[in-house]
Parts: sequence; structure tokens; C-alpha cells
Amino acid sequence: MLQEWSITRDQLSSITTDNASNMKKAFQGLPCVWLSCFGHNLNLAIVKVLKLQRVESAVRACKHFVQGFSHSWKRKRELKNQRLLNIPEKSLIHDVVTRWGSTFKMIERFLEEQQACCAVLAADRSSWHLMPKDSDVRTLEMVCQLLGPLNDFTDVLASETKTTLSSLKPVMEHITGILEEKDEDDALTKQMKKVMMDDLQQCYSSEDVSKLIDIACFIDPRFKGNFSQNKDETVMFTVEEAVKLEEMTSRPPQELPAFTTAQEQGNSTSTTTVPSAATKKKDKSLSCLLKKTYISRTRNGQRRRCPVKRKSDSGG
Repeated sequence: MLQEWSITRDQLSSITTDNASNMKKAFQGLPCVWLSCFGHNLNLAIVKVLKLQRVESAVRACKHFVQGFSHSWKRKRELKNQRLLNIPEKSLIHDVVTRWGSTFKMIERFLEEQQACCAVLAADRSSWHLMPKDSDVRTLEMVCQLLGPLNDFTDVLASETKTTLSSLKPVMEHITGILEEKDEDDALTKQMKKVMMDDLQQCYSSEDVSKLIDIACFIDPRFKGNFSQNKDETVMFTVEEAVKLEEMTSRPPQELPAFTTAQEQGNSTSTTTVPSAATKKKDKSLSCLLKKTYISRTRNGQRRRCPVKRKSDSGG
């Protein structure tokens, strides 16, 4: 693919794919940094939360509840009659196993329609088994409260036509703010936040990946050194990469080696110019969201624990 597009090894800085093992294997021989897809990482972290025993049990009860109405025209009819009591008419939503956003939508809609739906079931003794337990409803409320801001954020991210690697550190800090433990959080909420944070930290624990992300964020005029854990070290890395780029201009570009001999080609890397962010501004655009994150960060005068850091960093 790279040869077909006439991309030479000197032009490579990083390659981004999902976390599939075949993708990792395909690109491991190239002398550049492999960077896992942020969207896929976030999806995997949320899936781990949904697989927690208490959460999984509550979500299963919610699915059973939704199916109970989908497969019965009588319950649908009674539900419509209930909605005549000044309750907005909204259909229950089925989730898709591979899309956590659909699971969130299912839970959110269930909580909205819970009063009307339970009134229908209460009139039919044979349907009482469909009612989720109070503990399951409470669990679903906590899951909805946690995933709500993440769902809004991913909607903003998905609407962007152009995203840059330089935005990753500010984005991760925004996620860290959402997942920051609060005194009023109960045990399950703290557990869910910890599972997600630990998983995201693991994705960016590599020293090469952290270095690349630091440089990309530092040279972006929107962020500069405001998100650097160690600004002096980041400046040193940036200067080293700039020197490498200057040296490359004095020699012809090297052809990309065949995959059969890729591992025999050195380990040198280079940094290319990061594409500029989309200029179109929206009230809910990624750039506006990151601006709010930066302003909040400046006012607080302190740095949150960001998952994107090098192993050598001593900061928490």
C-alpha cells in the first residue's frame, strides 16, 4: 500500500491502525512508530466497563426488558396508551453488541421511559419477571451518568473531518477530567473509572509513542508546551527531530523497502509536518472543546494525571 502511494521511509513518522494483531504484525517491520487508534482504544476501555459483573448483569436485564416490549404488540399498545398521559412518545432502543454507543442509548431511553413501561407491566402479573431489580436500575443510572459525557465527546470527535496527533494529549486530559474520581462517587463508579483509566494508560505507556505525542503537541501553535509533562525534555526531543529533518534535505529520499526485508532496515524515525486542524468552527467542535479544556486547566493552575506519559516520568 505504501509503495503504491509512493510513500518513502523518510516520509514516515507514524502509522495508525486499530489494535488487531494482524495490523500490528503487518507494520512492525517498518522503522516508524505504530500508534493505536484512539477511538478503538476508548471503545475497548468502555467495553471492559460493560463487562464488569454488576454492570453486565444490569445491562442484560435492560435488554430483556426491551425485548419484552419489542416482541409483544399488546405491550406496545398499552405503552402507547400510557403515553397519552402527557408523556412524550419515544420507542425503546435495541443495542448493537459491537457499538457501546448503542448500549448507552438503550440504557438512556430505558431510564426515560421506565415509568410508563413499568406501569404497563404492573397491570399484567405474567409480565412482572421483565421488571429489572431496583439494584439493576441504580446500576444503569450510574453507567448512564458516566458514559453520557463520553458519548457527547465521541459524537464531537466523529464529526471532525480532520484530526491531528497534536490534539491527542489535550483530548486525553479532557477524558482524564471526566474520569477523575470525586468524593461523592460510590464504589461502582470509582471502579468503572479506574478500569477505563488503567486501560487507556496502558495504550500509551510506550516511550516511543509518548515521545511522538509530546513532540506533535509541542509544535502545534495552539498548545505549545502547555501540556508537556517535562518541557525541557520535549524541547530537546524536538530539536533532535528538527536536526534529522535538516539532514534529510541534503540527500535524496530512500525508497520504501519491501516487507520481506523491512526488519533489516535501521530504526531511524522522522517527524513530518502535522496537518492543520479544521478551520471551521462549531459550538460543539473539537477545537472549541479543547479550548475549554485549556482554559479550565489554566484557571485551576494544576495538571491532571494524563494517561499519555513516558515511563521515566515521575509525575503522578
